[in-house]
Amino acid sequence: MPQSLAAEDVADAAETLSGIKGWKKSFVPFAVNLDGAALVTDAGSRSAVFEFGDDGRGGQLAPTLLQYLEEYRNRLLSGQFDFVDD
Repeated sequence: MPQSLAAEDVADAAETLSGIKGWKKSFVPFAVNLDGAALVTDAGSRSAVFEFGDDGRGGQLAPTLLQYLEEYRNRLLSGQFDFVDD
């Protein structure tokens, strides 16, 4: 289950990721998954959502941020996630 980034962490993550090949200024990181890859929306491409990590851009998770959030909400409501207290 991805962990959302606080507003101040978005800029820090973007700065860190900008050193990785394939990073674009239109990418906006908004969460981090369990293996450390950022979930990114591309503001220059209809806000597609994909993973971006040390190896660069990963596969597309959704064609738009809206669709990604709707699917995420549906998975939460269906009970597909377990709560883990840190």
